[in-house]
Amino acid sequence: SEWYAAIMFMNIFAMSLVTWRFNLDGSPDPTLGDVTIHTAPWPQTAVTVWIHVAFPIHTVANVCRVVYDSFGEKWARKAMPLAYLTQGWLIVPLLAGWATYHTLTKILAVIDYAQHLTAFGFWMFYICKGGAPKRYAASAVGVVFHMVSLIPVFLVDSPQVSGRYFARDMATLFMIGAMLTSQCFWIKAALHTPPDAGKFARVPSELERAWQRA
Repeated sequence: SEWYAAIMFMNIFAMSLVTWRFNLDGSPDPTLGDVTIHTAPWPQTAVTVWIHVAFPIHTVANVCRVVYDSFGEKWARKAMPLAYLTQGWLIVPLLAGWATYHTLTKILAVIDYAQHLTAFGFWMFYICKGGAPKRYAASAVGVVFHMVSLIPVFLVDSPQVSGRYFARDMATLFMIGAMLTSQCFWIKAALHTPPDAGKFARVPSELERAWQRA
């Protein structure tokens, strides 16, 4: 499926945008405390705005892959703008200064993990049920690596250990490796997705079968 492959490309592109060196160097410094657009230094604001604009591109893949598997490509295409807004709405309280950067980043992460867990549950349901295509297993494994990739970074990214550069570097290397592994599995899922694969999870009703026979 060309559309499914394009979604995977968008996903990799988005993750590249939010994890490149500029963001890793300029990510919110825990030693600054909770800041808003009114109190944060401009480099931190620039990076935070960048992340909240680019990251929802990744969430389009999170949402639309499940919509594709449930209802087909037509509905997945229609769901793309709404999928972006599931995280894209956070730019409003960010620019208005209604919440701190740390709070908004946590909300962004919670939404992302909720989407991944929902997708993981969806794929695992059909895998356990039996007869699921191989790409469902690849998608599920990719989710696992993606979710565990950030855990070490969160564990060391605190004022108490912010000076432990070796621990931070190791956590960053683990994140890069796990992220890369997850993308490899998602690419594998895309390679095993034929154009009509999105109709797998949706069983036609008797009325639809009768209409097709007619």
